[in-house]
Amino acid sequence: MRLKSRYQRVMFSEISDENLIKTRLQKKLAHRARLGGFVYPVLFSVYAFTSPFAEEHPAWTVILTFVFLLLGFLRLLMCQNLSTKEEQGESINTVPLQVAILFSSMTWGTLVGGVIYQDGIEPSSMLMIFLTGGIAGGSISTISSHLNMGRAVLLSLLLPVVLALGYGVDNSIGFTLASAFFIGFLMVQLKRDHRSLRRSIENILRIEKQTVELAHARDKAEEASQAKTEFLANMSHEIRTPMNGIIGMTNLALDEQLDAKINSTVVTIKDCAESLLEIINDILDFSKIDTGKLELEEIPFELNHCVQSSLLLFDGRANEKGIDLTYKIEETCPKYVIGDMTRVRQILVNFVGNAIKFTEKGSVKIHVRGGAIDETKAKLVFDIHDTGIGIPPDRMDRLFKSFSQVDSSTSRKFGGTGLGLAISIHLAKMMNGDAWVKSEYGQGSTFSFSVTLDIYQGDHKDLVFDEQYLFDANLGLDHPLKILLAEDNKVNQLLAQRVLEKMNYRIDIAGNGREACQALEKINYDLVLMDVQMPEMSGYEATQWIRKNLSDQRQPRIVAMTANAMKGDREKCIEVGMDDYISKPIKFEALAKALANTPRKFSDANFQANPIDVKSKGVEQESNLDFRSKRVVEGPVDYNRIIEDMGGDSELLFVLIDSFLGTYQDDFDQLSEDFSLNDHGRLVESAHKLKGSVSVFGETKLFALLERLENCSRNGEDIHQSHSIEDIHSELNNLVEDLNNFVHSTAA
Repeated sequence: MRLKSRYQRVMFSEISDENLIKTRLQKKLAHRARLGGFVYPVLFSVYAFTSPFAEEHPAWTVILTFVFLLLGFLRLLMCQNLSTKEEQGESINTVPLQVAILFSSMTWGTLVGGVIYQDGIEPSSMLMIFLTGGIAGGSISTISSHLNMGRAVLLSLLLPVVLALGYGVDNSIGFTLASAFFIGFLMVQLKRDHRSLRRSIENILRIEKQTVELAHARDKAEEASQAKTEFLANMSHEIRTPMNGIIGMTNLALDEQLDAKINSTVVTIKDCAESLLEIINDILDFSKIDTGKLELEEIPFELNHCVQSSLLLFDGRANEKGIDLTYKIEETCPKYVIGDMTRVRQILVNFVGNAIKFTEKGSVKIHVRGGAIDETKAKLVFDIHDTGIGIPPDRMDRLFKSFSQVDSSTSRKFGGTGLGLAISIHLAKMMNGDAWVKSEYGQGSTFSFSVTLDIYQGDHKDLVFDEQYLFDANLGLDHPLKILLAEDNKVNQLLAQRVLEKMNYRIDIAGNGREACQALEKINYDLVLMDVQMPEMSGYEATQWIRKNLSDQRQPRIVAMTANAMKGDREKCIEVGMDDYISKPIKFEALAKALANTPRKFSDANFQANPIDVKSKGVEQESNLDFRSKRVVEGPVDYNRIIEDMGGDSELLFVLIDSFLGTYQDDFDQLSEDFSLNDHGRLVESAHKLKGSVSVFGETKLFALLERLENCSRNGEDIHQSHSIEDIHSELNNLVEDLNNFVHSTAA
């Protein structure tokens, strides 16, 4: 277990070993001495009522019983108080407890000595001697933590007995010597127990010190590893943006009529850029896996389509090298499964790509085997066999390791980073599987991986088998739905409406959660696209109201839409009653999947959305921009990616830019006012609103600044120490300038 208490580290570094040992010894006494004080009243009662003492001395019987009980309760209260202080990290002082223990033993020893002196050697006094010896021997475990106090306790218990035997009893030399010997024996035993306890505490302290040092070293190593992975992730993101621009620009250039030599040069640039982008994507995946941020989807798909679409990527390369590329799926495998098809295909692409890379002639064969484990799950094994160069036995241990290759010369001849296999085995294990290889040097290799997936039990006609279907303009006709959009941001309203219109959907719009609830009271909707943070009533609150107040028959499917795409947000949405979650900026594919997974309850094939009495902010349909002959140019914003996320609708991008340019100044003015007033509640809303508009253009620096400001305001932190409204204003001006330049450069 990690010792993460700062107190322990400070304690070890600033307090001497001897003081630490003394502190632990005090704790031992406080823990062991709780109930020992009640031994005296119990044993005294046994003696008093089994001998004539109670009859002869009734007053002393009452007084001594009360004294022993009082001392017992005092010891118990002191021990409990010391334990409480210890739990709260306060220093403890056991001197009062030691005094109470010593007073108890002195009282008992005096009583026993008096009884022996008065009665001599009688059965009752012999009983007291035996009881006293038992108390002395049994108390060693309690008093051994304090050697001097322990000695005082033993002497106060036994010395009165020795004196009474020596001076009050005739011919008691034998008893006296025996008692003195017993005292000496107990003293030796007390010292041994004290030494043993000290050694045990010293060993524990040494182990705790070593554990703290190891934990500290591990923390340092984890911090270094975290810094490395975050650097990889940040750099890969930063590099991907200009790389996408390069690829987009080369594609545009290739569409023009170029000189043959220039065309060849551009093709080479494109091939190099795409190869570099593959490496960057591998690094990004590796950094996500390393930090535990990679999450898997659970989407139904067809197994045959997954394999076939993977192999289509390599048809050209296989034909160029004259390699036969074939696949076979055993009949025992389920046809339809639920899982992350993208990640299964990524492993398959990695393995097949390597097989073709290291095979000069012959074949590459894919064999899918396995079958159902039970009624709900299936284990599938993918074998990729090639007739390539094979792997030497002494190099097999280098496979599946990060940044490692079979031979350093491999990277020079064939290329690659050595990350593909490492990523693949991690992905397989995330899907409850594994990856392995069998190879014969010079003869070929068989790379295999297994995954465990759920078996799809539904109607396969409802499945989305091909990504192209996700962009089908007839989706709204084939699968009509009544849709309500709950969104307060005008730009995001426009984006959602235009994307849904491209799929032949019409929607109703509510400007906040309260308006959404009012709409649902009047109309039954199949789907509610719910923004999480809205004024008056948030998406969380609206969802809870819907789940509580609408009957089971009227319940819609609710899909969260939020720019807070952090780990744990999905779980929070599901917890309050939402069914799914998509992050902003809204992507065509993610939205289409949400639509395809929504059952049709209230619409029919002829359904078209009608205006409702909802106090919506509305969406402007017209724009003053000319959309003819638009083309994408380079800049801080990745316009290619945005258009790709919108299903290739470049016209929609210009509508969004136009809408943003018309609203951003008011949004910033509100943000600036809330910032100057230090109004955390309103600042959360204004920062979130502007962030929502900015999110359409990707995770820019401005987006990051607004997200940090929103989170700090929500947590009640001092925003003026860590944030600057001038920085936000500067980045906002940079974004506006870039958008204006983009619009002007494409207007011709």
